[in-house]
Amino acid sequence: MSSLEVQRHNQTVLDRLKPGDLVEFKRGLYSHWGVAIKNNYIVHRTRVDGPMRSGPQHALSVTEKVYDKGKIRKQNFWDVVGDSKAYKNNALDKIFICSILKSKTMVYIKTLLPFSSCPFTLNNYVFSITILLFCFNRHFDSAEIVVRAVSQVGDVGYNLLSKNCEHFATDCRYGIEVSGQVCI
Repeated sequence: MSSLEVQRHNQTVLDRLKPGDLVEFKRGLYSHWGVAIKNNYIVHRTRVDGPMRSGPQHALSVTEKVYDKGKIRKQNFWDVVGDSKAYKNNALDKIFICSILKSKTMVYIKTLLPFSSCPFTLNNYVFSITILLFCFNRHFDSAEIVVRAVSQVGDVGYNLLSKNCEHFATDCRYGIEVSGQVCI
């Protein structure tokens, strides 16, 4: 796809975004995420010194430690998108999000699990649990999503597994930090 076609695609996406929508920027092996606010602005977690990039520096954040290399910023859509393709992605609006309270592990599933003891499969591992699963498929209204995003501008912190750009975006919209890119 030529750069002109990518620009047209991104303009179409931008024209259709509403405040509170999640925006996914496809960047090869990973996606960058942000929250649309208004006037063509995105709030997102990015590098302290500029856009996030994939590479060996991310390997340093695979531990539970939160590093100071990420910062929440409000930026113009065009400054964030660069040469990548953007997509409105509120796909989790239709998926039940569950938090396993015992281990703080976040998973998302396509059907509602009963609130009881249940065996389930996650990445080919079978778990038998007797804990309450908190499941829901709702999101905050658009004004609340925007307030949640903008109120965090300037906050510093990054961890690939627990505090990345997708975690930030899903927390703003759903109140729970989920990243499908780093599900283990």
